[in-house]
Amino acid sequence: MLNIKEKINIKDILLALFYLIVCMGFNYFVVVRNLDDVNKIWSCGGMARGLKIYKDINILSTPFTYIIGMMAAKIYNSLVVIRILTGIIWLIIFYLVHKILGKYEVKKYVIVSINIISIIVSYSLNSLYYNYNIVIFMMLLAILHIIVNKPFTYLNAVKIGIILGLIIWSKHIMAVFIITAVVGVIFYFNDDKKLIKKLLTIAVAMVVTSLAFIGYILYQGVWNEFRDLCFNGIGSFVGEAKDLFIGSITLAFLLFILIIVNILYKVYLEYRKENDIKKAILANKDIIIIILFTFSTFAFFIPRVDGEHFIMTIIMLLIFVAINLKDNILLGIFNIVLVVLLTVYSVSTIYALWNDNIVASKIEKYKYLPIEKEQEDLILETKKIIEKSDKKVYILDKCAVLFNVPSNNYTGYYDYLWEGNTGAKPPIEYVKELKNKDVYILIRSEYKETNQWDENINKYVENNFKKKENLGFWTMYEN
Repeated sequence: MLNIKEKINIKDILLALFYLIVCMGFNYFVVVRNLDDVNKIWSCGGMARGLKIYKDINILSTPFTYIIGMMAAKIYNSLVVIRILTGIIWLIIFYLVHKILGKYEVKKYVIVSINIISIIVSYSLNSLYYNYNIVIFMMLLAILHIIVNKPFTYLNAVKIGIILGLIIWSKHIMAVFIITAVVGVIFYFNDDKKLIKKLLTIAVAMVVTSLAFIGYILYQGVWNEFRDLCFNGIGSFVGEAKDLFIGSITLAFLLFILIIVNILYKVYLEYRKENDIKKAILANKDIIIIILFTFSTFAFFIPRVDGEHFIMTIIMLLIFVAINLKDNILLGIFNIVLVVLLTVYSVSTIYALWNDNIVASKIEKYKYLPIEKEQEDLILETKKIIEKSDKKVYILDKCAVLFNVPSNNYTGYYDYLWEGNTGAKPPIEYVKELKNKDVYILIRSEYKETNQWDENINKYVENNFKKKENLGFWTMYEN
């Protein structure tokens, strides 16, 4: 991928078109079932319709990612638009990986294979959707690109400061790790006499960016709700996911040990030549920078490790391996074989989607995207129930957002009444408040235990509300 000032040839144009097709294609073929995926059209689409973040929409992270999503939803309030936005972000990630690995003279076919492996693995891990992790990772790569390809000028210090500020306001917990890695790299590997002033420039840019977001939250009048969800809510969310949290920390520790052993071995070999520890470290400057940035991606494991939270570390590890083994022919062979195998897997998986059970959705908010026919029928059936009801309908279910979005049946925190997603106040307390409202409540006729959903909610409804009628999948209750 080339700078616009450089000569553009037909190969670069074809590569860009190939990447565009890959990014948009994989994002299109994600089946509408992941609640975190649907959440984005619920939250960003709701904001586009005038609902207030944190007050009407319970979100546990700082708002930058959702503001970008809201801008996309204003163009057209559909999940297709959010998918296109996701494709654009992946396209930028591909470009940045090209620029970073190009600096280290990694062969182009290896770079292409790393990009393809990354998006295929993300698709396979069910993590290919718009979320703050992938947005933050894009910004992390942008900072790495500036550091390895650009001189450390005041202008670049401002750019890094603004990006770090945007990371803070995408997910504040992750920002601590990333800021530590970035400042550590700049401080240790720059002998600029004006280094302190430039670090202060970064800090000022971060503060100014943060003040802009604080102003936005105050303007929205949701400061108390923001504080409750983004700070009080994190504790309860981690508590709910404590087993995954412990697993994620363990995995991060093991990866950290493996990477540290690798770099210590490289420094040791260089030290034997130079007999000077500082020269040995500086000789491995580039790989140490990549390692520190890889370490910063461990922040994505908090509070849990799954496909969404692990894919960024996988990509950084691929970058790390590519730089480490850039002159090794085995790396190229391994990459090509892996790409072929994963491509065959992906094509077969996508082909398998187009069977009698998967259809192109006709539901307005999910239109044209692949969805299970049974799921589509249930959503349409639920939509009819909501539209025919003479009272407000509250769906008390972990999948409520999936059914409420097509009906524009926004019910505030009740749409996402998950444990850990309601701040300091537990979900069951919100359900108790419905005793004072003239509403209908839908719960599953046959409840199945699932994580992050309090089964006491279903029991409370059954014991404290009057059963109105059985509607098949749903049972309706009222006061």
